[in-house]
Amino acid sequence: MKKRQLNRHSFLVLLTLTSGNLYSASICSRYYLPDAKVMHIENDLNLFKSLEGNPIKGDIHFQGDISIQGDLAKVFMQNETPYYYSFAGPTGIRYNNKAIYGQGADYHAHGFGNPLGELKELHINGEIISEIKSYPQLLRELKDIKAGVDIKIIYQSGVEVKGEFANLVGTTARKNAPKKGITFGNEKCEVLGPNGDVLFDKSWGTYDLIFADKIQYLVK
Repeated sequence: MKKRQLNRHSFLVLLTLTSGNLYSASICSRYYLPDAKVMHIENDLNLFKSLEGNPIKGDIHFQGDISIQGDLAKVFMQNETPYYYSFAGPTGIRYNNKAIYGQGADYHAHGFGNPLGELKELHINGEIISEIKSYPQLLRELKDIKAGVDIKIIYQSGVEVKGEFANLVGTTARKNAPKKGITFGNEKCEVLGPNGDVLFDKSWGTYDLIFADKIQYLVK
């Protein structure tokens, strides 16, 4: 996707056209061309249902300034409620439009998947540690966890991510960089859906859980 920094005139035109739509103005004023199409798809169930065999290509933006660039191939739903999404082929993950360290399209060359929805519980070494309502709260619980510890994260939807903790995903290589995800040990993690369906199998390799749990809009 071709990008350039907009000049002041372009920004004012866009702001005028999208007044009342703060997301669109913010996106376009930051880094997209004036003809970029912004589609709000957070509750577009018909669109989600149509993805099978017809992926959408573009930048998918999530709550928390995370965006994922690639082909959105499927949104899993139960009772009309999305609980997991998957991208097909090379997929790059960004924070504030900058590539997250180690999370580029070369690393996620075969796709990427992640849970949707609110968190519920954190288990460490088989014990319930606490109810978890947000990713900042989850980070506080995991800040002192060592590599090799078994953890399980349960979502309100019933999705379970369980495996061997490896490290937290920082936005850059700096030790104090903001943390935006969790990496599990190679072939040491599985993700199960509400009905026990396998969303990620251990044999598929390393699993990265990124803190991007609510789809907001698509930029094409």
